[in-house]
Amino acid sequence: MNIRFLPLMLLIVLCSDHEFALAENGGQGYRLEEVTVTAQRRTQDVRDVPIALTVVSGDEMRDKAISDLTDMASLLPNVSINTDYNAMYMRGIGTAESNVIGEQAVAYILDDVYVPRLDFLKPGFVDLANIEVMKGPQGTLYGRNATGGVIKIDHGMPTREWEGFVNLASGDRNFKNYEGAISGPLTDKISFRLALRSAGEDGFVENLVTGGKSRNKDIEQARISIRADISDNFSIDASYYHLDYYIGAFFGDEIHKYPSQLRALGEVFTPGFESNLDRRNFNSSENESSGNGYIAPIKFTYDKWDHTFSYVYGMVGLDDAIRADTDGQSANAVRMFIDQEFEQISHELRVVSPPGRFQYVAGLFYLETELESEVGTPLYADWIKFINVGGLSPDGLGLGGVLDLVTGLVTNDDGELSRLDGYFTVDVESFGVFSQVEWSITDYLVMTLGARYSDDKKHGTAILTDAGPYPIWDVLILGGYTADETLIFRDFSPKISLSWEPHENVTIYSTFSQGYRAGSFNIGAFSKDKYVFDAESSDTLEAGVKTSLLDQRLRLNFGAFYTEYDGYQLGTFNGFTFTQSNANEVRTNGVEFDMTLLAAEGLILSMNVGYNDAKFVDYKDAPCRTEAPLEPGYQVQGIVALPPSPECDLSGKGLHRAPRLSGSFSFSYESQILDWPLKFVLGGDANFKGGEYMDPDLDPDDYQEEYWIYNGRIGLKSLSESWGLEVHVKNISDELVKTYSGDVTLQPGAHWALTNPPRTVHAALRLNF
Repeated sequence: MNIRFLPLMLLIVLCSDHEFALAENGGQGYRLEEVTVTAQRRTQDVRDVPIALTVVSGDEMRDKAISDLTDMASLLPNVSINTDYNAMYMRGIGTAESNVIGEQAVAYILDDVYVPRLDFLKPGFVDLANIEVMKGPQGTLYGRNATGGVIKIDHGMPTREWEGFVNLASGDRNFKNYEGAISGPLTDKISFRLALRSAGEDGFVENLVTGGKSRNKDIEQARISIRADISDNFSIDASYYHLDYYIGAFFGDEIHKYPSQLRALGEVFTPGFESNLDRRNFNSSENESSGNGYIAPIKFTYDKWDHTFSYVYGMVGLDDAIRADTDGQSANAVRMFIDQEFEQISHELRVVSPPGRFQYVAGLFYLETELESEVGTPLYADWIKFINVGGLSPDGLGLGGVLDLVTGLVTNDDGELSRLDGYFTVDVESFGVFSQVEWSITDYLVMTLGARYSDDKKHGTAILTDAGPYPIWDVLILGGYTADETLIFRDFSPKISLSWEPHENVTIYSTFSQGYRAGSFNIGAFSKDKYVFDAESSDTLEAGVKTSLLDQRLRLNFGAFYTEYDGYQLGTFNGFTFTQSNANEVRTNGVEFDMTLLAAEGLILSMNVGYNDAKFVDYKDAPCRTEAPLEPGYQVQGIVALPPSPECDLSGKGLHRAPRLSGSFSFSYESQILDWPLKFVLGGDANFKGGEYMDPDLDPDDYQEEYWIYNGRIGLKSLSESWGLEVHVKNISDELVKTYSGDVTLQPGAHWALTNPPRTVHAALRLNF
């Protein structure tokens, strides 16, 4: 995108609170519906919330055939999400994909329960009511691990009237998305809601070794919720959400850069080997993440003295298994296995005052988590059988049986020459107390004061050893290590905001806030001195304008932000070891602007654009990018390296996962066909993302150039919207884009990637009752 268009785009851009439903305006035509949110733990008009806030309804997501956060992120400027491989970044701030037990920089709140694992987002959405996305540190009300922002997800709730829906979608590559919900009363005081979803698709990356496809998905979700209205002022809401997923992705799945120094080796083990980014790979097996889990909140709500008292008890559990062919070759040389069990119990007690000149929210929070993780990285001898020189292979020479005998003598029963075994546990206790007060100084000027105190205690154990039979890993990891560490972190995060309404449809706000993320443990560390990393803190200044104009037919919102991070947590994989560290200082600053316009009856135009200038201000001990052998800068890894973990200075360099410019432009049109009880539906969106580095070491081979993605839909629906039939086309121009890129295991200078799906067409039928 040519930068000369930036001034024009910044005049028409959009970023946050868009809601595409229409409402009649007392006989004076149509207007955009008002948007209410609960971002500040009470129901408010979105214009009264002095933060950058995006609201997306479940109906809008279903209309656009968006079923997960990865697709939704394309509509949001300054947001990068890839749930297939644990990547979630806001304004360039996120969590390293390589640290699979690290807590997120973006807090995830599901039905009022804090969930610290991105794995719960892998399956996507079922019976979604709405999503609120809050950018920037949100330490006061959401506390721990919200330095990048917050994603708050609410599901459909039980109703006193019978209602429901069925959504059936099918298309290319055996794509399916079957979803339905039913809700209604069981008694005069008890109501329920049941939602089910089954989704999946065949992979789109051709495996030239097995003849199959990589990137398959299979997802099952179920949620049941019960609401009991015990009395006029006391209610209980309980739900149980179960998820089961298979995601055919972990690390990269196709090599797109291979150094000339190693190419002959690649061709020896993989005949026909190539390193083009073309949705083809040579893996001996599919990389995959599979698991199942549950989230079970119980909420008690009691109204007394015009206040609302609520207590939320949450139970969370997850079992996850990762299996990865980490060498990217047809030879079965290196694999990785990660098995995890996670359990969490949380308590939150809140009191919300009635609306008034002084109104407040206050509460207590307590959380316990237990994580157990086993990691195995075997080196196999089977690679010998894959040697192919000039078309001659061991099997072709009649030596296959001999090599089977030889490898059987020198390996263990699983065919392993050496196996790196790691066993890790992390137990967390976290306590917080928080309060936020809003004082209406005048009818037009409001001051908000908030603060949160947090106390985190973490206990971690680690055992990293070579399980034999040969001490190959012992040499590479300098003998391994054991660790038993207890960490304590305490933090006080204040917030102050001013909101001014110079006009009833215009709000101007400014906010200063602080955020905090506790330190933790790195399960990828190969030495004890790299096992612990420190806490992260942030200071943010934000200011903006929110408007509702033209008799509520136009929304224009503008925001500017400046954030400094001390001890920013990040990590990378350099082909040999995982590194997790703290950058001394990181800075992000930019602008976000949004517009939603009801241009004519039934026609809505929306635009979202964000600009972000994110940099490492001080990061002198950053990991170096891995160079190919004999290349300038190449450094040997392992026991013979001096030093074993080389460091580079990235101070002044741009932050990874932080494109300078990103945006989305969309339209939605509905019109009755003649005087028939039918509506014609047409919609589309164009999503732009500027160039970004995919890895913290800023290796140019892991850079994705700027790109556009186009999506469209066309269909019919009844006037009453009791049914609808649409055809959706995703990635119309069949753009090929890296969504992850990094180093390949034990092959210095080689890089592999995950890519986006190709053009996909599917039909969707929706029934409402």
